[in-house]
Amino acid sequence: MKIRLQEGKKMDRQIVTGAKIFARDLRAHDIKNIKDYKGANWGEKTWRAMFVRAQRLGRVVEGIDIDATRKVGAIKCFVKLSNVANDRESFEDILGSGEKIDFKDPDDDYLVTIGETARYVGQPVCLLVFDDVASFLDAQREKEALSTILRLSKQSTNRADGFESISLMEYAARMFDQDNWPPEDTPTDKWSTITFKDNKGNILKKGRYDPEMAKCLEQHHDQLINLVTTTPAIDVAYLEPDSSLGRVVHRGDGQKVVELIVPTQSHYQDYISLTTRNTIYGYEFELLPCSLGGGFGGRSSSPFPVYAALAAVAGNGIPVRLEYDRIEQFVSGIKRHPSRMETSIVVSNDGTLDAVDARLILDGGSVINLSASVLGLSTHSSSGAYRYKQRAYRGVPLKNSGVISGSMRGFGIPQALFNIEQQIDRIAAQLRRDPLKYREEIVLVSGDTDIDGKILSHPLKNKAVLASARVTKHWQERQLRRLSFLSDPCNKDRSFGTGLAFVMEAYGTSTDSPAAAIHLTKDLVIEVDCFPVRMGQGTINGIEKYLQSIFSGVIIKVNSGKGVFLGKALRAKGDEILRNIDTNAAAKGTFGSIHVIDNLVEIWIRHVWAPELANYWKNAGEIDPKKIQFLDDGTITYEGQAPISFDSVAKSIAESDRASIYGSATFRNTWAYGEFYINSNQAPEPRWLDRLAFGPNSQNLNDIKPILATNVIDPTSKNVLSTQDSPTRSLYASAACMVDVVVDVQGHVELKKVTVVLDAGHRLNDHRIRQQIEGGIAQGIGHTLLESYPSGPLGGQLNINFDHYPLPRVRHMPEQGIETVFVDIEDDEYVLNPVSNNLGIKPKIDPPHRLYKGIAEVSISPIAPAIANAIINAVFNDPVEAHDHRFTRWPITTSDVRERMEIANDR
Repeated sequence: MKIRLQEGKKMDRQIVTGAKIFARDLRAHDIKNIKDYKGANWGEKTWRAMFVRAQRLGRVVEGIDIDATRKVGAIKCFVKLSNVANDRESFEDILGSGEKIDFKDPDDDYLVTIGETARYVGQPVCLLVFDDVASFLDAQREKEALSTILRLSKQSTNRADGFESISLMEYAARMFDQDNWPPEDTPTDKWSTITFKDNKGNILKKGRYDPEMAKCLEQHHDQLINLVTTTPAIDVAYLEPDSSLGRVVHRGDGQKVVELIVPTQSHYQDYISLTTRNTIYGYEFELLPCSLGGGFGGRSSSPFPVYAALAAVAGNGIPVRLEYDRIEQFVSGIKRHPSRMETSIVVSNDGTLDAVDARLILDGGSVINLSASVLGLSTHSSSGAYRYKQRAYRGVPLKNSGVISGSMRGFGIPQALFNIEQQIDRIAAQLRRDPLKYREEIVLVSGDTDIDGKILSHPLKNKAVLASARVTKHWQERQLRRLSFLSDPCNKDRSFGTGLAFVMEAYGTSTDSPAAAIHLTKDLVIEVDCFPVRMGQGTINGIEKYLQSIFSGVIIKVNSGKGVFLGKALRAKGDEILRNIDTNAAAKGTFGSIHVIDNLVEIWIRHVWAPELANYWKNAGEIDPKKIQFLDDGTITYEGQAPISFDSVAKSIAESDRASIYGSATFRNTWAYGEFYINSNQAPEPRWLDRLAFGPNSQNLNDIKPILATNVIDPTSKNVLSTQDSPTRSLYASAACMVDVVVDVQGHVELKKVTVVLDAGHRLNDHRIRQQIEGGIAQGIGHTLLESYPSGPLGGQLNINFDHYPLPRVRHMPEQGIETVFVDIEDDEYVLNPVSNNLGIKPKIDPPHRLYKGIAEVSISPIAPAIANAIINAVFNDPVEAHDHRFTRWPITTSDVRERMEIANDR
């Protein structure tokens, strides 16, 4: 049997050789040559489209200069006109075609309505469509001149044009000084204009606060350690600018379908958005597969698919390519939340942490997007991974006039750790304690309570990670390396330091709902449909490797971004799509998908493959599915039986009505459970799933047959779990990050070595995990030492590019490399403890033993404070002298470092 390259390796080769695999590479004439699109013919013609954006706030957009629009070569110019009568907006071409599109823009988030002011800097005003490339590129290069086609009112409301404003967050921090929390929202409330509201009209916030905390801090002011840190907006500049290709197809039944090739992490969310919240009336939508090529939040819940759909509809059957250049991506792309965090910690002389009060503000930009979720995770990590006698936290996302802040890798945890991990180092220095050993003493363990007062019921390996870090050469020999460095005459004007930070990363396990399907095709290829997209996080490669370990020698193909298909395949009777499944985040991919796939493989082999094999091995008795082996030579073996050709068995299965198997499982502190009547003549089989179905390999939705289940437990349903058993976050990947730095007299910081000690749970591919760690470290270095989004109109200037936004290069990476040390799971160690439910159902099987933790985000969160602590260690001979001189902002600049060097020299 011919063994094909894994899809991940094949894609690596395609990227290097310049194959057309990303949306940015595609034109209409390319589609027929790409296998994923099954020979579809999109024709030879491709129109281009771009948006003209509001560059200033406070001026009414009175109209469009039609003559100027035609002069730049546009053949269509669509603008948004309000149509209050039927609660719809009209998107109309004003250049003469008469085309009109009705759509919903519920909060005016997407487009400026003619006759009104822009809600935020960079909000699109009109869509220009071009039928030739030269005119499009000329217009794209001349954005400042192009903006003159907008007719604006002369009077301005003087609204600020700034994107990110530290002063705004400083001002908003006053709300934490009020005696009552949360702040009241009254008509005269000064906060009402700069905060988001929930569905009830209240200020959106997150907090757990007791007024007694203020008294505690006041009474122990002599033991109080306070730190304020701020971080700026960060761009997803490591991604290619957004691009899409879309067209409208007229079906035989008269229905118009928008086919979209768009880079997104969240196909399922985008589909739901396009069909409900932001519907373009009269159209159905199909999101076609597209390789994302990296993401980690930057393309999750993005508005771009809506813009792509509008551009596609504007083509009226001609494929339209909506293409941002780098400048437009800087202006309009999702950013990491700017933040202001303040922590006040009361510490006893023996090192006990008596109290912590954390106050966090995030700048969410103009549209709420994922600000509530980011705030939740950021505040959840605001006191770190440590025990306190008293804990309080408060957080608010601000509403500003800038573009959208989104999830980004780390989901708000890097901003929180930059503060709290510097605080813990300050305390250790004050106590004259080893900062690593001190963390071991105060770190949370199983049975402790989290910041919300919920018991950490599942096993935590925090102590094991820190203990492993303590015995590494990196930590044990840090003083020897420092002395050796300083004794070298070549290092006369340089200093050496080692820093540490620790993270207990909540990797997305609040509510998770993965789904998957496995198909045996007519070509005898095993195909897997899954939610996650191939975006650099290693999930797809992990799934391939997992299936290859079972079906050795069989061609495996993983189809990513199949959330919409799976939602329809597993829908309840009468529904158009299953709406309670949603797994697209980088951190959740492997954790959820492998759980479902693992169950499906076991069921498929037991109830489909084993009975078919029994027809060949007639004297084998009852076949134990666990002893069936698929070998590299294309045979299937079983103890005491002659090998059988895979092809001969697979052909029969491929023609059966169980050639495909589908399943899903919700998660909230425990997996969903159900007992399934897989075979009518057998008792129901218990599984950690909530839905199961079989079907032929045609993948026709009408042919998929759901399996009846009893005693189903959906932990995400209301009141199924007790309040105590429904923590905000329940599972964690822990990591200790150690960094060596060298600092010169100009304040330049050079990383020498990084070691990460990590609890990744069970591991599918150590090589891929190490790659994830290296990628996270690289991004973290950029945040810590280089990246800062300029404030001001359109990000400070109309021509912002990499000359004003430096990214980390190879020379910024640690000279001696990055070492990853794994803390292993013992064979008899359970990674999930049983969780009781209020339904009175007792599962008949133990909780799943394997747990593949999300580690893409744990890699980025601790690097910034580790670098900051290392610089302090390098600059100050006595860390106590640095008590009031910790770093307070990203990026740490050469002037910040020199300022501390001058203070240290004065001592």
